[in-house]
Amino acid sequence: MSRLPIGRTDFDRQAGWSALAVVASGAPAEEWNNEIRAVLLGLGWRVADRSAFAAIAVDSPTLEVLGFLAGRARSGRLTGVHPAVVATARAAIGL
Repeated sequence: MSRLPIGRTDFDRQAGWSALAVVASGAPAEEWNNEIRAVLLGLGWRVADRSAFAAIAVDSPTLEVLGFLAGRARSGRLTGVHPAVVATARAAIGL
């Protein structure tokens, strides 16, 4: 767990912490993107050439790992709560 969140840039790290917090909260997978986006907007992140950050997907290496752990590679689109992934996110945060 000491390697999460992953990423080299400030955005990747903050998006990663946001992803871990959202997933650790037990939010269903179909809400992860919207919830992470809301956290990032609250932290002040914006896309310079877009008027609405809300219209784009969050690109985060940490979120990709969490999606992989939840089975995205097998099933494509993720839905529902994934207890093992929630537990992983909580452990990474230290809860």
